[in-house]
Amino acid sequence: MVVFVPKGSSEDATRTPTFYQAIYAFLKDCGFDDLESINSDIEPQFQLTGG
Repeated sequence: MVVFVPKGSSEDATRTPTFYQAIYAFLKDCGFDDLESINSDIEPQFQLTGG
């Protein structure tokens, strides 16, 4: 399962970054892993190239 938590925006009072940081911290405390930590353990299977 993937849960997306946006960064928020300091320019929009309805989407403050501190609000979303608190949600992110709560999910981490509940045991959720972030994709960066999961993907850092995996060896790439292929490489995308432009063209």
